[in-house]
Amino acid sequence: MLRSTAPIAGLLPIEPQPHDLEILFGAPAEVGRILEYADGTRFAIRPDFGQISCNWTSESTPEDTATYLLGPVLAYLLRLRGTLSLHASAVAVDERAIVIAGHPGAGKSTTAAAFARSGATVITEDVAPVVWIDGAPSVTPGYPRIRLWEDVATTLFGELPPLTPTWPKRFLDVTEQFARHPYPIAKIVILGGRTANASLRRLTGHEAAIALLRNASMTHALDDSMREGELAQVTRLAEAVPLFAATAPDDLQRAGELLELLR
Repeated sequence: MLRSTAPIAGLLPIEPQPHDLEILFGAPAEVGRILEYADGTRFAIRPDFGQISCNWTSESTPEDTATYLLGPVLAYLLRLRGTLSLHASAVAVDERAIVIAGHPGAGKSTTAAAFARSGATVITEDVAPVVWIDGAPSVTPGYPRIRLWEDVATTLFGELPPLTPTWPKRFLDVTEQFARHPYPIAKIVILGGRTANASLRRLTGHEAAIALLRNASMTHALDDSMREGELAQVTRLAEAVPLFAATAPDDLQRAGELLELLR
């Protein structure tokens, strides 16, 4: 749970309750682990990982700051706390999660949005934290928005609001079908781009573990000891749930074909 000194675009307000992370806007971001972006937006994660201070400049906006925060910054915090976080979206079908990972532009958000359009529950977008509940891996909820490039948004949904005043992305509000609790993972899918037809292939053993390593969030920022822990985490996850390599059809109007394969 988060407590913030200002509203954060995209997050749902909840009744006051215990929190494990405090977000300070406009506070000096000088102490701790620093993340700074080209537009001058700056974050500092306190050494005990319980607080994030953030500042922005005239070149950025509060919406830009929220986008960084809810993406790579929180992903990095999760990794610092020892939680494996995949660069992935996740949806729930029949009370079980399908985690959709892949490199930027592979179609993670597009596939999650197509699932949302079909009525599926949306669990998270871009950052998928993996937790173990009763010995089984689950993915925890993120926030009720899916970020889409403008052409994808227009093709699938028509006009959608801009994510920020400065970025060429739109967002789909999925508040009405957003997850409120973790879901056990049924499968993890690694998208490898687009081809003429949707495809799905099972990954096993070493290939599966490497695929997970390549799609873990903020791996480049980990130190050696954290990388060792990450290897153990992805190996355990690869042994616990089936992994698949997939491609999406290059025609967005045929997005449903991949959904049928994944179901």
